Amino acid sequence: MKLCMALMLLFSTGTQAQDFGEILDWVREKIFGSTLLLAERPSLVEFRLGMEAGLLLPVKNQIQLGGNGTLFDYVEEGGQDLVFPFARYEAEIGLKGRHRFLFLYQPLELETRVNLDRDVTVDGLVFPEATPVRLLYSFPYYRLSYLYDFFQAPRSELSLGFSLQLRRALFEFASLDGALFRSRRNMGPVPLLNFRFRAPFPKRVWLAGDAQGIYVPTRFFIDGDDDGVGTFLGAGLRLGLGMKPYFQPFAGIRYIGGGSRSNNPNFRGPGDGYSENWIHYTAFNLGFNFQ
Repeated sequence: MKLCMALMLLFSTGTQAQDFGEILDWVREKIFGSTLLLAERPSLVEFRLGMEAGLLLPVKNQIQLGGNGTLFDYVEEGGQDLVFPFARYEAEIGLKGRHRFLFLYQPLELETRVNLDRDVTVDGLVFPEATPVRLLYSFPYYRLSYLYDFFQAPRSELSLGFSLQLRRALFEFASLDGALFRSRRNMGPVPLLNFRFRAPFPKRVWLAGDAQGIYVPTRFFIDGDDDGVGTFLGAGLRLGLGMKPYFQPFAGIRYIGGGSRSNNPNFRGPGDGYSENWIHYTAFNLGFNFQ
């Protein structure tokens, strides 16, 4: 309600502010209240280290390797119907309360062993029903980001920017006797749009969130792949407590989703270069910021 009232007043009193920064400060005060913003002064240079750790719950993960390959569901038939360890590491530098530069490392590797419930074809190779297999799904990524903070205040934030994410994908299907094996790997850049906010509340409580995403045809990255598509969406919500000036623990929930469909005519095999993979993962975590 406060947000709606502030926006209505903003558009009705545009002549009261001399520049865009003053307008944003005025809106911020209307939303959060002046008492929460007292003594807030941006530092010239800020440093922050953050970490999250918890449990990863795969909701859906389907993959197909090869045009005639099996659409395989890791959750339903590949042993990903469990929870797995989750971690996330981030470093940030802020300049003048406006410009924020971030580096993120997101490990993501799930290894399971199952007996196949049906024949599964992977890049032209058939894994017969009842074959005991080791499945590796590895998709860690590294991300560099720039964010511009419109609020310019240590305890509240509204930032927009862009990121460059480097993915490193490795998918393996291997029979436990070593007779059958298929591996597909890929590495490449992914540009993203980036959004982040932080809202302070009384008693040093704060709520923060972030989201990154893109939807793009893969022909921009793979010559000759006219029908492919790639998408990514990552989002998180955290509720924290500023126990000390430099230490802020929090609890959060995070979503990692997206995927791709591509047909690479330059693929050297085995297989014909077609691949399709879609994931939906949720993580429940605890973490801290040190700044």
